[in-house]
Amino acid sequence: MRQRINEARKPATTTLSPYLKFGCLSPRLFHTRLLQIYKEQKKHSEPPVGAHTPNFSHMVGNTVCRQIDWRHQDAATADSEAEQHLAAWKAGRTGFPWIDAIMTQLHEWDMPAKYIYEPWLAPTEVQKKAKCIIGVDYPRPIVDHSIASKQNIGRMAAAYKANKGEGEGEAADTPKKAAKPRKAAAPKAAKKEATDVVSGKGAKRQRTMKEFASKKETE
Repeated sequence: MRQRINEARKPATTTLSPYLKFGCLSPRLFHTRLLQIYKEQKKHSEPPVGAHTPNFSHMVGNTVCRQIDWRHQDAATADSEAEQHLAAWKAGRTGFPWIDAIMTQLHEWDMPAKYIYEPWLAPTEVQKKAKCIIGVDYPRPIVDHSIASKQNIGRMAAAYKANKGEGEGEAADTPKKAAKPRKAAAPKAAKKEATDVVSGKGAKRQRTMKEFASKKETE
């Protein structure tokens, strides 16, 4: 049992991510040593899919991707209509308002990718350059997301807890249905007598008993 617990406590991954992120481990050294281990050890776990997959970031030439016959895979193979559709998408003229609105906004703003999802975090100079002044060209967030999200999560947790408590209280307070009274079992003799009366056997047995008693008295 203890051995199973110890096995469960072992990390499921190498836990090297923070060491790579903060520069404690050289990616080049890590990759070199990893290849060395692969050569020395015949049996080892399979590397991640992308580690040795050619063209991993592309569909064409990628062995793990489904090859879908897209109309516009590259400029060399695309037909004229596909080129027109791609150009319409880039210009925000697809005819679908929700797509065109997004593309138009991106073109007008010229906001750096770093701030495109949270433009209110961009410095004032960046907002001016992108022609998107928060509070003027685009509204400020109606709430502070970092605070509002925690508050809403707390409210949901409280609601679930209260609902669970009410459910348990109702279950405890609800009286159980009274069991239906069971009919008293009739004695076997009375039950047999009733059966005999219905079938006609009772009268015959009574005549037999009277005849037996009369015979005993005569003797």
